[in-house]
Amino acid sequence: MYRAMTLAGLVLIAGCKKAVEIVQPAPPRLTAPVTVADQPSTIRMPIAVPLADLRREIEGAVPRVLQVIDEPPRVCIKTKSKLLPDLTCRLRGQVTRGPIGLTGAGDVITLTIPVSATVRAENIGKLIKHETATGAVVVTTRLRLGLHPDWTPTAKVDANYRWTNPIGVDFLGQRITFESKVDPKLHQILAQLERQLPAKLAKAGVRDKAAGIWAKGFRAERVKSEPLIWARFTPQAIGFSGYRVIGNQLVVGLSARMKTETIFGNKPADPPVTPLPRLEGPMAEQGINMHVPAFVPYGILEGAAGDALIKPGKRTLKLTNGHSVDVTVRHVTVYGSTGGKLAVGLDLLLDAVGGLVAPSGTVWFVATPVLDIPGRILSVRDLTLVGRTDSAVFNALVAAINDTSLHDQLTTSLRYDFARDYQSGLTKADAWLKEQPFEGFVFNGHLVGAAIRDARVAPAGVLISADAKAAGGLTWNPSRAAVLVAQRHAKRDAKERAKKLAGQ
Repeated sequence: MYRAMTLAGLVLIAGCKKAVEIVQPAPPRLTAPVTVADQPSTIRMPIAVPLADLRREIEGAVPRVLQVIDEPPRVCIKTKSKLLPDLTCRLRGQVTRGPIGLTGAGDVITLTIPVSATVRAENIGKLIKHETATGAVVVTTRLRLGLHPDWTPTAKVDANYRWTNPIGVDFLGQRITFESKVDPKLHQILAQLERQLPAKLAKAGVRDKAAGIWAKGFRAERVKSEPLIWARFTPQAIGFSGYRVIGNQLVVGLSARMKTETIFGNKPADPPVTPLPRLEGPMAEQGINMHVPAFVPYGILEGAAGDALIKPGKRTLKLTNGHSVDVTVRHVTVYGSTGGKLAVGLDLLLDAVGGLVAPSGTVWFVATPVLDIPGRILSVRDLTLVGRTDSAVFNALVAAINDTSLHDQLTTSLRYDFARDYQSGLTKADAWLKEQPFEGFVFNGHLVGAAIRDARVAPAGVLISADAKAAGGLTWNPSRAAVLVAQRHAKRDAKERAKKLAGQ
């Protein structure tokens, strides 16, 4: 019956011999901005302390002369003979240390202290004026360093040493040894070092450096220019995974967990800075998670449909009932509507073949955007008419689309290959991750993966949602950071000069 009404409408129009313009209500236009879910991220922010600095602090804490020995006369040798009395002597000498060594690999930090002792036994049994004994030991300790949740450094010294040349002298077939005079002092020195190391570590300023990085993390960074997309970072927690020795650096393993927001449009305000929190334990490596969407403005879809439907001009199309109609597509309109749909308007001028009138107007449809993710193609499906009336003229316009090949042509023309846009977005995101200066630190990162998720209708175009994961970390490199800052300023100045020249 619908097609009968359509044909009757065409006859009626031809009989009236006058132009009729049909105005059909358009679908509602989407105005609400697109939002995407916040994502958690972690970033490595190791702080390096030169081992030479720590070694210098330890050198200053351990005296060169560890002990001076000067004891009154005492029994040095028990003869175990009724005929020969025990022999007495007086002990004098000193224990000194050489240069301290500090090395390590992984989480093992090794401290070596070469110790030598010279002890002289004087007036032995009132028979021998003196005998001199020497000995040496390399004290090797393992340092276990840590940080309390309140950022207070901790240190544990595990001493393990043996005398490479035990101190002693041979007299009358017996050995006089002096390790017992030296060992207590070595244990005392190591215990003292264990107490002093936390203060020495505090001088490295790990907490202050971490606080500086933490404060700089509350920021918004531009991810994309067309359209403007920003990533806003809000640090939430900081974790400690231990100390490690890498090369000649003592590296404090810190990671920050942050909320990552994706914001469209003008640059958002930086989030308010919060104080450096208490330390947590090791954090799971989540990487830097962000959105890197491709954006297809509606004008691109309109242009694609226009090339297919407007450029051919007036053409004769056959209706499904065998009749023909002359159709001219004057304009294609595409915009975002509610419910995740695209509004598609086709402005037609048509003549029934042999008729003398030209009914015209815009017929509105809604369609669902779909993605061919492997092929990187955006298209539409379910192109559905919006509204029906009893108007013969309107039904004639509808029939010119739905009852001819025009419906399928419109559906297939609304497509776009977004592969280049998507790859460009990934390339820019990867470039943004490389070498960013932060107050003496340099951030270096790279993309490790990306995945396209879905197509979302936005006020200005179709947003092709894509998630990217990056890995990255901060390193303390003031000289390189200064170079990067200077390069950034030079680039900005060059842009300003170019703008001024363009305006002249």
